[in-house]
Amino acid sequence: MSALLQARLDQADRVIDEAIERSLFGTDPISIAKSPPGAGKTFLVECAAAVAVGAPAMRVVIVTPGVSQLYDVAERLLEYRLPRLELAHAKHRVLPPALVGRITSSNGWAANLNIGPGIVVTNVHLLASYL
Repeated sequence: MSALLQARLDQADRVIDEAIERSLFGTDPISIAKSPPGAGKTFLVECAAAVAVGAPAMRVVIVTPGVSQLYDVAERLLEYRLPRLELAHAKHRVLPPALVGRITSSNGWAANLNIGPGIVVTNVHLLASYL
């Protein structure tokens, strides 16, 4: 690996570390990752979720723009075997076969999602309907 490539990789690692630090431990109540497809948003969310579970009282809500992204993020986070990972989607939705029996889900925003530490994955349409 060339020195230039290694320098770019190191810089990318620092950017990701700073983004995670700001989103989880900064003073802003919300963080938005907006970039083109393939830029690493889901990877950033995976890394932030892994860091968040290390903070015992941390509660994180991951909000995706659409339901397909919701299921994709949930499936990827299942690989980490997080202590609490829950999914909330619209009342008329059915979990895709790849998630059935692998994740706790609620149809609509259940009151228990607001209690205790952990990670909840939902999409913007569901969240907006409860604001």
